[in-house]
Amino acid sequence: MDKQSIHDIRLRFTAPNIYETFSSNTPFHKDDVNKDIRLPYWNINSATVQIRIHKSDTVSVIIACSREPFPLDYSGIIGFFTTLARIQGLLVGIMLTIHHKEINQNQSIPDHTKWTITMWHFGRDGLLEYSKKDFHVAVEKAGHILERVYTKDFGKHVKPRLERQEYPKKDVFDAIVEKLNS
Repeated sequence: MDKQSIHDIRLRFTAPNIYETFSSNTPFHKDDVNKDIRLPYWNINSATVQIRIHKSDTVSVIIACSREPFPLDYSGIIGFFTTLARIQGLLVGIMLTIHHKEINQNQSIPDHTKWTITMWHFGRDGLLEYSKKDFHVAVEKAGHILERVYTKDFGKHVKPRLERQEYPKKDVFDAIVEKLNS
């Protein structure tokens, strides 16, 4: 089996007045039903990032990286935190262009290490390629833990993947440390 890794990561954080700032001063699309502001998709470090700003001043971030998960080793963790820092930097940059001046404390984006991981997929891929018929087996355990084994198509090859859908509900740093120590 390959290294343990995380992918398809969902995070949340709160930023004071961010909804008001983005809704009145930018051309970003506002959802017709719930009025969430959807920023364009970004590709960062081989991951696709989606950001939504909710009326509650909560920001949801999705990092889709199923084809290139972040391994839980030194380089993977550095890559994960670098991706988060780049997302934070992009949001700060957008806010600076909206305001054309300094961002005050009532308009700041919290440090990415304080964002909360609400869900991620944790697991590992098989080392060998698989050339038989595709398969997918999912089992839901008590506590709403979903485990599954399936074939993952990487374009050039297909490998079996074993993963667990987890809901850490902890800040990024604590969630990673807990995963490394388990």
